[in-house]
Amino acid sequence: MKILIVRLSALGDVLHCLPSLLALRNQYPTATIDWVVEEMSAPILRSIPELDEVIVLPRKTWQRRLKRFDTSVFPEARSFVKTLRAREYNLAIDFQGNFRSGWVTFLSGARTRLGFSARFSRELNVLFTNRRVRPRGTNLHKIEKNFQLLSALDITGPPPQASLPPDPNAAAEAATFLKTLPAKKTRVVLHPGTSKFGDFKRWPEAHFVTLGQELARQADATLLVTWGPGEQELATRIAEGIGKAARVCCETSLPVLTEVIRSADLLVSGDTGPMNLAPLASTPAVTLFGPKDPAIYAPIADRSRVVVKDIPCRPCGLRKCPVVWCMKWIQPDEVLQPALALLNA
Repeated sequence: MKILIVRLSALGDVLHCLPSLLALRNQYPTATIDWVVEEMSAPILRSIPELDEVIVLPRKTWQRRLKRFDTSVFPEARSFVKTLRAREYNLAIDFQGNFRSGWVTFLSGARTRLGFSARFSRELNVLFTNRRVRPRGTNLHKIEKNFQLLSALDITGPPPQASLPPDPNAAAEAATFLKTLPAKKTRVVLHPGTSKFGDFKRWPEAHFVTLGQELARQADATLLVTWGPGEQELATRIAEGIGKAARVCCETSLPVLTEVIRSADLLVSGDTGPMNLAPLASTPAVTLFGPKDPAIYAPIADRSRVVVKDIPCRPCGLRKCPVVWCMKWIQPDEVLQPALALLNA
């Protein structure tokens, strides 16, 4: 049995497929299970023992090179497809459900190509699959929706709890930086950024500063401000605003960021990919949600708390918003209270 998982992006959506991967491994303990993913999330998947191979689709790199009229992309793409087909998959499972993932699923050459029904997929994805599942229920969490896809394989029951095993190399790199922080103090990671695509979901900088100052005062905490591509200046401003109790994290890869979060007593972040690393690393978390519905996207863990502002226009499906009251109106005290409760617990 050779199985290919197709979930290309984004980080949170990739992580939401891990319970389904565990269920597949439990059902098919001797199968070969590979995963096609885009570049950003690949380092996280490489540390997961249930996977045999992580196959990287360098879509964004190819797109940048094509803009420079670099035609060497085409033979590389042919080689990618040839490699995929040479693995002779019996089953390909498309957890993404759009045109791009459907095309990869089809190109794999798998005899059975499992995906979502037309109502639960987009961009004519159903043209590329030949076995389809219509998830039962409404407003399903992403993890549950993914798991229901496996009902076609007679896999039922609640999704298993996923975790990320420590990565020794990433842990060593993180430890080198963490040794510079004050010892024997409560450590809270603040992750204020989001992807550039989702920057309208950011909580105001001033609120992060106020929250950090109060956590330092009331919990004697060291605040570690983490950042992603293009966010270092944001992290620096927030750390400087908090004062001497705050530090800006070193530049991190996703595996190193995971180990930094694993070392913390609490993560506070907006609705962004790294929020999903906390439950996988057994770290308590407070997540701030604005436009998106936490019933669908929020981390599922006993020690996770979600803060939302109940206003009439949320949740919404907008890609941009000129006001984003749903984020701006969340006050620091509304985040401080669940944060202190998790720290005290």
